[in-house]
Amino acid sequence: MIIYATDDIAKHLATKPDIWTWIGGLEKQPPEGFKYSMTYHHAGKGTVIFRKKCKVRSRYWKIKLPYPIGTEVRVKEMWDTNPDFTRDGWFEGTYIYKADYPLPPGHIRENTVARRKPEWHSPVTMPADAVRHVYEVTDVRVCKVQELDLDDIFHMMGIPGESGYVHREFERWYNSRYGVDAWDDNEYVVVATMKGVK
Repeated sequence: MIIYATDDIAKHLATKPDIWTWIGGLEKQPPEGFKYSMTYHHAGKGTVIFRKKCKVRSRYWKIKLPYPIGTEVRVKEMWDTNPDFTRDGWFEGTYIYKADYPLPPGHIRENTVARRKPEWHSPVTMPADAVRHVYEVTDVRVCKVQELDLDDIFHMMGIPGESGYVHREFERWYNSRYGVDAWDDNEYVVVATMKGVK
């Protein structure tokens, strides 16, 4: 499974958190009147079940879970091939990542000579061997996006601060990814908790 990280998420992942949460939209939303009931995991596959209460008997609607427990998730980010070489002329790694820039004072590359400025490439074009963040899904739940708690958002984006600010920043990110009114639409999302494996 591949996730393409936006700049703010890539910045957070550059701090190498042991636990990371991904919050993503469902492929389809349930029909009107159906409410989330449960998630079901079996043989490496996951299903989300929604339920609608009726007079005689309940009706159910199912959808495939995009991130079942045990799924390996590889996160791609803005990248470039290494444009620098050390004073000794040796290359220092094959790839560089936008999330690491600007470099902090005292960084080892302060003593490098730049051949060119970085030319950042889309995460979609990142080679497989350039991926530096690999996670395994350990828990999955489904909820309405406005029901997310601060821990979910912090583990996804690393946004510190009081709750109002954190929710506003997440709302901004969510609308930029899923549509201008996505937050107000308050649709169901998947909350996947992961542990680092690389």
